[in-house]
Amino acid sequence: MHHPRRVGAVIAGPIIAVAGIGDLGYSAVFALCAILTVVAVLILIAARWSSRRTPDGSGPRDARTAPAPAKPGPPKSGQSLEIQGYRRVWPA
Repeated sequence: MHHPRRVGAVIAGPIIAVAGIGDLGYSAVFALCAILTVVAVLILIAARWSSRRTPDGSGPRDARTAPAPAKPGPPKSGQSLEIQGYRRVWPA
């Protein structure tokens, strides 16, 4: 639980230190935070775009183009199913 706070403090230190550079003061901090936010959004968009690609890189991975999962058929004769202590056996 303490590690995210420490990482945040380590990252926030240099960002706040920007306020002491030049004459802009805290407006430089806000500008830097805006730039970092844009960079973070671009990274998220790139990660989402790359996760939608198929492993061979040929195109987007989409539920419409993926093969449908096999549906279970009717039970075979002699097959049994037990749910909550009740057993059902299909006749031959």
